[in-house]
Amino acid sequence: MPKSATLLRKTKLRDNVAVLLRRADGRLLMGRCADRPAEWQFPQGGVGVREKLRCAMFRELFEETGVRKSQVEVVEKRGPYIYVFPNGRLKKGIYHGQSQTYFLCDLLGNPDKIDVARAGEEFSEIEWIRPEEFPFERTPEFKHSVYRQVMRDFFGA
Repeated sequence: MPKSATLLRKTKLRDNVAVLLRRADGRLLMGRCADRPAEWQFPQGGVGVREKLRCAMFRELFEETGVRKSQVEVVEKRGPYIYVFPNGRLKKGIYHGQSQTYFLCDLLGNPDKIDVARAGEEFSEIEWIRPEEFPFERTPEFKHSVYRQVMRDFFGA
């Protein structure tokens, strides 16, 4: 077994969901992290004990944007996509990385109705980006391979 596969098996990963929220023109919602202003990401978060992935995705989407389940259509789900935190960093003191499931969701309502004040708890700012113009320079380097794969898998970009 390759060394990297053995290391990954010993790595404790946190289950996580991420949302590719797409508006009618094909742009995706990204937010600037309130606690790490140099970093941008999609709405995302951890999955609770015994929580189903789809339920966690709707919960995170609402918590971070104010968008309700009734305002989106789930188009596709893919994953898991795995990354390990750099320099031995741990999340919640036990997780070495994350196992993310991505959901592509079409926004059915007006994108101007995104609750920026609610997003401000997680995001200090939001922006709509084209998948083919994904801003890698705004994201942590250790997540780049996951973002590249997600953009290829969902959009061929």
